[in-house]
Amino acid sequence: MKAAVWRGPRDIRVEDVNDPKLEADGILIKVKVAGICGSDIHRWKIGGVKEARMEVGQVLGHEFSGEVIDVGANVTNIKKGQRVTATGVGLRLNLPGGFAEYVSIPKAILNRNVYLLPDEVSYEEGAMVEPLVVGINVAKKAKPVAEDTVAILGLGIIGQTAMQVYKALGVSKIIVSEIGKKRLDLAKEIGVADVIINALEDDPIERVKEATAGLGADIVAECAGAPVTFLQAVEMVRGRQIDMERMKLIPGGKIVLAAIYETPIEWFPNRVVFNNIDMLGLMGGEGTFPDAIDLVKAGKVNLKPLISHEFSLDDAREAFETHLKTNESVKILIKP
Repeated sequence: MKAAVWRGPRDIRVEDVNDPKLEADGILIKVKVAGICGSDIHRWKIGGVKEARMEVGQVLGHEFSGEVIDVGANVTNIKKGQRVTATGVGLRLNLPGGFAEYVSIPKAILNRNVYLLPDEVSYEEGAMVEPLVVGINVAKKAKPVAEDTVAILGLGIIGQTAMQVYKALGVSKIIVSEIGKKRLDLAKEIGVADVIINALEDDPIERVKEATAGLGADIVAECAGAPVTFLQAVEMVRGRQIDMERMKLIPGGKIVLAAIYETPIEWFPNRVVFNNIDMLGLMGGEGTFPDAIDLVKAGKVNLKPLISHEFSLDDAREAFETHLKTNESVKILIKP
């Protein structure tokens, strides 16, 4: 079969590789659509960050959907012909991912690492369920309440999905900030953000302060992964307040770190300390694949406008290069 294989920094090649093996407890999937994730880009560019290095020869792609074409002898509740998405491949070393014609799930467990797609959810949307799960986790990690104002920095796929999930959860106000024109226009089209900031033209910190009567955002979701946006998040989150009537200290707001950083950041943490600000790292969370599928099926999250490009597997190199063009790209899909 054909697969897109990582051969070194910014070197991904479409090669003929062995067909995946069907395990007794597993299934084989004909990949219909696979999405490029920001973590795929980090690995493609530099071989991964310190915490997640990659070996030459790895097939990436942990966001995908497809059709079950074979099931192992021990699998009883997954059938040939079913439309599915799945987890657990493409991120781990030596477990090939979805940038290929076929993918093996060695130990397939329905509703644990394999999920059926209802007819209302397309293969394209199915390949975007995994990043939507991250968007759900970005929102739920902060435990928002109806009175909260939320600022989202970065409008790639995670920022775009988190924006819609926060809206579905009923927060009071959503502010978004981005530098890419395509992504800003998309936020306007989707229509759930109350304030949209072009960070090339305006100071996001000042705009957030203006939109919150000088207090700052109750929740800041940092989805860009740049040193400048990290520092902006620290400055724009609400500081601690004192309720003079009850003589009670109200802690500062919350920062959710939902991006992968390629370089270290030099910063002065005293504002976080003095203002009782919660800084929350995100890897996993309360959102699940069924939650995400239900949101798409119910029309509460619209994934289709987020698709900016579609490429064939043969054009995987171009697909990865295009992902770097933030003025043009949002979600890039590969169709084997």
